[in-house]
Amino acid sequence: MAISIRASRRRFAVREQFEGGFPTACRRCLACPIATDCQRWLEGGGADAAPSFCPNAAFLNRVRTSAGP
Repeated sequence: MAISIRASRRRFAVREQFEGGFPTACRRCLACPIATDCQRWLEGGGADAAPSFCPNAAFLNRVRTSAGP
């Protein structure tokens, strides 16, 4: 999903010190109870932002490359 919404690896690293960053997002993703919905969303081509049903949506949207610094 991070790739699909053009998340910035640099922003992942910066955010990590404040909110658990990439490792926490990965754990949330692996434990997600709605992985089937996510898979369908990804197969549909994704979008410019993470879907609202994603537990990582707020984090992913903050680290998008098209977002501000």
